[in-house]
This record gives sequence, C-alpha cells and structure tokens, in this order.
Amino acid sequence: MPGAQAARDLCQLTTDLHRRAATEHHRNLLLIAGSPAWCRAAAAVVIDGHDRLWIGTTAADAGPVMPASRARTLLGGEWLDAVYDAHAGLDVDALAAVAGTLRGGGLLLLLVPPLDAWPTRPDPALARLLSSPASPADAAGRFVTRLVDLLQVSAGVTVCTEGAPLPRVDSPESNSAPVTRPDADGCLGDDQR
Repeated sequence: MPGAQAARDLCQLTTDLHRRAATEHHRNLLLIAGSPAWCRAAAAVVIDGHDRLWIGTTAADAGPVMPASRARTLLGGEWLDAVYDAHAGLDVDALAAVAGTLRGGGLLLLLVPPLDAWPTRPDPALARLLSSPASPADAAGRFVTRLVDLLQVSAGVTVCTEGAPLPRVDSPESNSAPVTRPDADGCLGDDQR
C-alpha cells in the first residue's frame, strides 16, 4: 500500500497524465505492476472520487466491479477512468473493449503482476482460446513477454512498479508535437470525416 507521500506523488502523476491527455486529445495507459494488493491500493488512490469503471474480480474502493467476460457490453458507454485488473488473467478482447470506452483525456489503469514474473505465470483467461488437452500453463509466456516488451518502450504508456520510484511525465507545454484540434464538425482530419 502506498505511503502518504507516495500517494500524493501518484495523485500528482495521474493529474499530469490527465492534463496531458486532455491537452493532446488522447487517452493514456498507466501500467501498475506489482502484487495484487499493492496494485489495487495504488489504483484506489488514482481513481478516488473519479468517474470510473473497474474490470476484474475485486475493486480496491468497494465500488462496482465487472468481470472481464462482460466487458463487451460496455461498448457505446464512456468513462473518464477505467481499471483493468489482469492479476486473474488478461482477456485481450475485454481489454480492447474497455479501452474503447475511455473519453478523450481519460486514463486506463492496467494492473499486472511484476513485469519480470508476469510472462511465466499461467493465464486462466487463455483457457477459452486453447484446444484440449492444452492448458493455460502450456501457452504461458509468449504473448505476455511480447506485450511487456512493447509496453515498456511505448511513448503512450507510463509504468509504475512496486518498490521503484514513480516515473516523470512531460508537461503538455514541453511537448514539441503540434496538437490537432477538431474542426467545426468535431473531426480531426479528412480520414475521420
């Protein structure tokens, strides 16, 4: 569980992420890696009082929880923040559905086991994709290893790891990329129109 100063620092980090996302009309991914209890406590600090969706088996803030198997029913809805707790498995279809519900300026919190150990853990969410007699232990590692590698180098992902200092987020003002604004129809370009 984050201490008082760590909680304040985490709140500041997420405030900066929300500000950057809103300024750039993007959504951000905050990857929180560690033990289930630590990740859930960190997520509870981040979403305290926010309009949020929690996907998993247990929510740290005692709010409503939706199992990943029902995530597809969310399409068409909108949330400022969404938490996907992958400690009990990662259903990539559900994760994509949840990501699709975020409003511009929103934040997706992906709670995962420690990054070095995650690929070696059997993922029960794989069971629905495997042919008999294969088990989740037989498929462990390949996809998650690649996912972890990509998440750690992606510019759009901020990684918080249990026991490590929090990362810094560049302020929107220091971003040199031009920001595209919607036109009168709300479109960002000809492709969207």
